[in-house]
Amino acid sequence: MARRRRISLGRGLAFVAVLALIVWALSYWQGKVSDKKAAPPPQLAQTQTSGVAAKPQTAPVENKNLPEPVKVIVREVTPPPANGTPEQIAKAEQAYRDGTASLENKQFIAARKQLSQALASDLLSPQQADQCRQALSAVAKELIFSRNIYPDDQYAWRYVVAPGDTLTKIAEAQKTFIPYDGIRRINGIADPRRLQVGQWLKLVRGPFDVVITKGTFTLDLYHHGMFVKSYRIGLGQNGSTPAGKWIVRPGGRVRSAPWTPPPPAQSGRIIECGQPGYPLGKEGLWIALQGVDENTKMLAGFGIHGTNEPDSIGQQASLGCIRLADADIAELFDLLCDGQSRVEVRP
Repeated sequence: MARRRRISLGRGLAFVAVLALIVWALSYWQGKVSDKKAAPPPQLAQTQTSGVAAKPQTAPVENKNLPEPVKVIVREVTPPPANGTPEQIAKAEQAYRDGTASLENKQFIAARKQLSQALASDLLSPQQADQCRQALSAVAKELIFSRNIYPDDQYAWRYVVAPGDTLTKIAEAQKTFIPYDGIRRINGIADPRRLQVGQWLKLVRGPFDVVITKGTFTLDLYHHGMFVKSYRIGLGQNGSTPAGKWIVRPGGRVRSAPWTPPPPAQSGRIIECGQPGYPLGKEGLWIALQGVDENTKMLAGFGIHGTNEPDSIGQQASLGCIRLADADIAELFDLLCDGQSRVEVRP
């Protein structure tokens, strides 16, 4: 009996072993099939060669369920001019940033110096240069056109009116190199005849100069080489405004200037300010120019003036002179000095 029990037990263990082997074989076979199904198609598989991922050899199949691609907006940034070294460009840009920060902190003297240095370098991008001019105009509004005086401003000082003073006498004696009209404008004086002894005035030392750029129809005002503000202008027909260097002619600033039409239009007839056909604007402000270089010294009759055709500003519409709107010519007329202020006309 014992022998038969041992034989039956042996057969049972062998059967269990065979059954386990069959189960393992089936599991192994199923795993292989699953691996083959999960493998990517050969044509889309990527290989690694020299550290660079190889591109798929066929185009991927379009999946309409994928989200829309994100649109990336690339903003155009004009590069700075290439006429300077990277170090020079970085220095100019730093001066621009420093000047902007100084202006925000109302440190106007520092802002004027830093921004003027940046703009004069000609190394700012066009956008930066335009913003720099706007910042300098804000500085000039405070340092030139307000009544405020700063102790470290070398171009402005306080003057106390003495007996017998007039604005003309003050301008001459103090060598302001701006007309008395400029003193009146800066100090907000409505009637120069009503000066009072002991009254204090803000004086600004000139002269102011002008750079005209024909290509952009702009007139830029400068004070001791520092940008002040820009005006829109009209120019001569067919490029007839001559490029070159000029000064404001001595005695060349004239109010209610009479106008003589050039030949052949009504030759010899003089039209007075306010009469029909008068072209020099409401106040007839005229700033005569005198040529001082080889291109301009033989020319005559050119000037800066107002206009009764404001729509011509920004166009080539005059007979060769420079036109400004009434408010702009009035301000410029008050600041430019006979025989002192320089005018440069660039292409």
